[in-house]
Parts: sequence; C-alpha cells; structure tokens
Amino acid sequence: MGNRIRSEEQHVAAKAAAGDNKVASGRFIRLMYALGIFSKESLVKSMPFFFFLMAIALLYIANSYEAERVIRQIDKTGKELKVLRTEYISVKSELMFTSKQSEVARMASSFGISESKTAPMKIVVADNNKQESEPTLWEKLKRIFS
Repeated sequence: MGNRIRSEEQHVAAKAAAGDNKVASGRFIRLMYALGIFSKESLVKSMPFFFFLMAIALLYIANSYEAERVIRQIDKTGKELKVLRTEYISVKSELMFTSKQSEVARMASSFGISESKTAPMKIVVADNNKQESEPTLWEKLKRIFS
C-alpha cells in the first residue's frame, strides 16, 4: 500500500508541475501583449509572412513525399531490371546452345536433312560477251591530265 500512496503523490506532483507550465506560458503571452509584440496591428502585418512560411512548409512536405515516391519507383525498377537481366542471360545461353552445329544437325535430322560430308564447290560462270565498261572517273581524269 505504501507504493500506491507514493505513486499518487508523484501523480499529484506531476499535475502541479503541468499547471505551473500553463500559468507560466499564460504569463509569457500576457507579457508579450503588454510589451506590444502581440498587438493586433503587428499580428495583421505579419500574416502574409506567416502564410509564406506555411506555404514553404507545405512545399517542403510535398517535396519529401515526392522524393520517397521516386525512391520507391527506383527500387521497383531496379528489381525489375534484375529479373529481366537474369531472363536475358538464360535466353542467351539457350540460344547459344541451340545454335551450335551439332544441335542444328540433330534438329534438322528430324526433318530428313542430313549434314553434308563433302566441302562445298564454287561455281564460276565464264562471261564470253565481255563488254567494255565505261571508264571510271579516275581513269577519265588520268586521260585528261596525262
């Protein structure tokens, strides 16, 4: 029971201290009013400045929200980029595997196409009707200046 009495005393002391703060703040405001700092005219004159400060505070808050949104979007894009990069690497390795000569030959054998065992031959067509072609610009210049 001694603890309960002690806690009630502490509670009453805390209330008294809070009341003293309210009285002190009330005295401070009355002192400012008496000195002319909080007069009606000075408050009306300083209203545009207070509105300006509030507008700047709102812009600051909006800017911080926008920065957080951009950071979240950057993180989301980074995660998406990692997923796409892994997909790119896997598709690229699969393509490299399927484009090997042995794999192409194995897939073509299902269509009845087999790999040639002989080297390809070059076909040369002889042109007997060779017409004289028109001289190039360089040849024309050579004739003129020689």
